[in-house]
Amino acid sequence: MKRLLIALLGLLCLNDLYAQIQKGNGILSGSISGTYSRQTRPFSVYSNTGPTSKQTTWTPALDITAGRFWKDNWLAGLSLSGTITQSQQNLADDPNRTYSNTTYSATAKPFIRRYWQVGSVYLFAGAGIAVTMYGSKLSYFNNNGQLVEAGQRSRTVNITPTVEAGVNYLLNSRIGVQLLARANSFPLSTAGLSAGLVYWTGPGRMAGVQEQQENPQTNAGRWVLEGGLSVTNQRTNQDAEVGAVSYQSVTNQYAFSPSLGYFIGKNNLLGISIPIAYSTNQLTSVNAPGSQGSTDTQWTLGILPYFQQYWLPTRLTPYTRIESGYMHYTSGDYSGFSVNGAVRVGLAYMIGQRFIVETSLANASLTYLPSGRSGQSGETKTWNGGISAGFTGNFALRYVL
Repeated sequence: MKRLLIALLGLLCLNDLYAQIQKGNGILSGSISGTYSRQTRPFSVYSNTGPTSKQTTWTPALDITAGRFWKDNWLAGLSLSGTITQSQQNLADDPNRTYSNTTYSATAKPFIRRYWQVGSVYLFAGAGIAVTMYGSKLSYFNNNGQLVEAGQRSRTVNITPTVEAGVNYLLNSRIGVQLLARANSFPLSTAGLSAGLVYWTGPGRMAGVQEQQENPQTNAGRWVLEGGLSVTNQRTNQDAEVGAVSYQSVTNQYAFSPSLGYFIGKNNLLGISIPIAYSTNQLTSVNAPGSQGSTDTQWTLGILPYFQQYWLPTRLTPYTRIESGYMHYTSGDYSGFSVNGAVRVGLAYMIGQRFIVETSLANASLTYLPSGRSGQSGETKTWNGGISAGFTGNFALRYVL
């Protein structure tokens, strides 16, 4: 079974040969995704016996780039991206009747690039034209209080030239890491820099089998230590006219998310993350010392266990990850929790004996969030789900102890 997996991976990867920017070859990158959300709550915050508000939102998205070398070093390509958001809501006076709102955007970017090869690195620069269309179909209530479904429509078309430059570093003959800067003006800015994987196509690349190696990072008994820390302070002053009260708002946010993993067996990693967050918002008057201010405090605590398995004893190997989680939120007038689960498939690249670079190729997730406030009847219940697949730029670097 292991030999079969190695052979299948070899259809995509090859260590000896590298992708060539010759006529007939090409590139493919991008992703597809979809999210779904459903929320139910009482229309009235004071009674739990009346009609229930039901709102659903569905958002599919596409972002694909493909190109082909029509001559050596010169590539012509097309990027297509788009998203549609459709929401549906029922009426308070007629819960069985629903209306919908739709917004959408679509962009087509034909382009031409010139490539230069430097060892296993490819530099490129190019230009193109972006044609973007935005639109919406919205429902509204007229002066008589009657619902007009999809009665408000809009559409905008925008055409702009684009310039781009980037670099590709090839991990093997088929897969490379790409850094791309794209803008509609020159010189380019790093603010538009994006990262992702690129799959190289073409008849000139023959498949081979990766060489097996030990990968000491994934030996049983090794530890993986991860985490993050952030501190945010925001101060806002709201000035008022003479005789009115001016206010100052101060928000402090602290977040700490330690994570610890342990290889319980060769290639099998078991771990847990414990995200902790604390935030305060203090509202005080500036020119009325006798007035009472207000302070709101919120705590967040979570437990997120996970299991991750690396498939093959090769430098570039697929992996699967299964994770779940529980988050609890509390504040002065609000309490709630959420539970979630996710499944992910990705690629891991072994560097030396202690580093692993990972990126997700496909994932599916589901979250349930009920919540309520003191003094109000009923709960707000929210379901969120999502799926995605593609060569995205969500890279992660792991350090193994």
